[in-house]
Amino acid sequence: MPSTMIHLVVANEISKIIDVSNSGQFYLGAIAPDTVNLNGKASKEVRYSAHLRSVNVDEWIENIASFTKENEQVKLTYPDFFKGFVVHLLTDIAWDKVAQPILFEAMRKCGVSEEKLNDEKWNELLSFDRRTVKKDIWIKKSVPCF
Repeated sequence: MPSTMIHLVVANEISKIIDVSNSGQFYLGAIAPDTVNLNGKASKEVRYSAHLRSVNVDEWIENIASFTKENEQVKLTYPDFFKGFVVHLLTDIAWDKVAQPILFEAMRKCGVSEEKLNDEKWNELLSFDRRTVKKDIWIKKSVPCF
């Protein structure tokens, strides 16, 4: 699972190619599944439920498709939030299947032990978050600094 800023960066890129009328709702949806961790890492059961997750990726994708069909009214009422929510889930799948294995392999080559991979991953992600949140795209120029 990637960090909040990765979810927001991906959502920002996706918003350039899909119709998003309410960007606030879209970005909220793009981070919503991870709110189960606001008071610390939630249990695996809670995290998996919030992400419609399955260990099997094909089943996870089917869960997302079923959820989308079963929640047509929510999708119609809050379309941008719903889009952001689905973008979050698909980003997690891409992270798990593509990005994280590459990151872990690079870390192994740098001498990071298997036991430390997850901790080091989060160190890298939090460093990315700290740098990325300072980029102009995330700062409104019209807001005065106090």
